[in-house]
Parts: sequence; structure tokens; C-alpha cells
Amino acid sequence: MKATLESVHIKNFKAFQDTQSFEFDNKNVLVFGNNGSGKSSLFWALYTFLQSSIKEDTGTQKYFRAFDPLDKDTHQSLRNVFMDDGEDSYIEVVIKEDNGNKKTYKIEEGNIPTIPANNGNDRNITLLNSASDFINYKLLHNFYRGSHKVEINIWSVFERDIFPFLTDDRNWMDRIKGQTNDVPRTPRGYPVSNGSRRKDGFVADLDQLNTDRH
Repeated sequence: MKATLESVHIKNFKAFQDTQSFEFDNKNVLVFGNNGSGKSSLFWALYTFLQSSIKEDTGTQKYFRAFDPLDKDTHQSLRNVFMDDGEDSYIEVVIKEDNGNKKTYKIEEGNIPTIPANNGNDRNITLLNSASDFINYKLLHNFYRGSHKVEINIWSVFERDIFPFLTDDRNWMDRIKGQTNDVPRTPRGYPVSNGSRRKDGFVADLDQLNTDRH
């Protein structure tokens, strides 16, 4: 089932204190404003929300915890620094399915319903995350930050910023690393010979890896 983003409501997160709502009435949305107006905070709210669907609960809950300088588990909190610790902090998203039904998902410290296992195997947000293209100017800059005298190797950009977010039932970066970490070896540590069953199986697995995403 297809789903589209209809609205986002953010409270006590990054630059936003009281609840801020954003309506997405079209396929393409242009966000603009003065420095400090909250553009990046909206970006990080959407990014955090979508990524929550492929993380463990604790990997998202840490962003909503009240900051305590003596507790390192709160040092990645993204709550607004001017709000009281007792105030709610959340990101709420409304999506519209292709059958016209609307669903609301709200992530906060004690509730991450975007993970399929936490919500009756509901994969709406996982699918939205896999279809999103969160490549901004900071990421694009990584492609060209080297000197012209140095040959550009952009593998690190794909490894850090792109492949980890290509997910279905398994993180694709984990699969790539698992299958390309090394060639099959003999008990003495030498690569197995060409034509052997293990070598043929290894090549077949690589061919399958290269075609699975086509």
C-alpha cells in the first residue's frame, strides 16, 4: 500500500518549543526562511522520524530524554534547551494511504510505534524511509572536498551516508560488508583456488548481491 506524508507536528525538539505544524499538500515542498527560523530543525525532525523505523527503540528514545550533564545517555538529547524537563517532547506525523485512510504516528521517549515490531508489523514508515532521499548540501560536499591533486574515492561516502539507509529486511551495508569482507580461504589462510566449490559459491553470492537491488 502506498502512503504519502500529509503533515508533521513537532514539539520541544531542536528549535521548536510549542507545537509547530507543517502541512504538505503537494508532492514537492519548498522550505525557505531566514537563518535560525527552523529549516534545519524540520529536516532533523523528519530525518529522526523516518530513521526511527529501522533503529532499536533506544536508538531513537535518546533524542527525547531530558539532558543531564551527569548522565552520558542523555548527551545526544535533541530537546529544546529552553523548555522545562517535564514538558512533552515528540514528533508526530500524519500519512495518507492510497485508499484515503489517514494514520497518525507519534514518536517520543516512551513510544516508538514506527518500528514494525512495535506496531503490529505496520511497515508504512519503513517504506517511507526507504523511499526518501535525504541528501543535502552537506552530504554532497563530501563528494568534492578533496584536493584536485588527489584522486577522488567516494566509497567512504557511500559506506557512511548512503548504503546504511538502503534497507528492507536487512541493512544493506551489513550485507555488503559480510559478503565482501574477504575471499574464502584454506585452513592455512591461502585463498581457495579457482574452480573450487567454495570459490564458485563465493562468486555466485557476489553476482546475486550485485543484481538484488536492480
